[in-house]
Amino acid sequence: MPAGKVVGAALDSPKSTSNRPYGRFGRRAVDAGASPVAHASGELDLANAAEIFGIVAEQVDGTDVLIDLADVTFMDSMSLRELINISRRNPVRVVAPPGSPARRLLDITALVVTIPTYDTLAVALMP
Repeated sequence: MPAGKVVGAALDSPKSTSNRPYGRFGRRAVDAGASPVAHASGELDLANAAEIFGIVAEQVDGTDVLIDLADVTFMDSMSLRELINISRRNPVRVVAPPGSPARRLLDITALVVTIPTYDTLAVALMP
């Protein structure tokens, strides 16, 4: 994967019962240096986590990746499982602002200790 490329494919699940964006990994124009960035938004859960994280894993294939969860509105244990799975195959860093749904889940499970977690994308991209 070329340096600085933002990975992801926008996925909208028809299974959503709310009007909120449901499980998206989209593209964001950022200069990420050598690491690809996957930007997530909306709800990540049992219905879409395996598919969404699978796309990211496929696109980064063994390289390090920064997963931006700042715009995630809901994240469940299946999403957490998929994040752990991708971190076993790739060096992973995560953006999850304090108080966000993703950060609360990472804090409760103590994954902030094993997966480098940043408050903002800007801080995560600092050399």
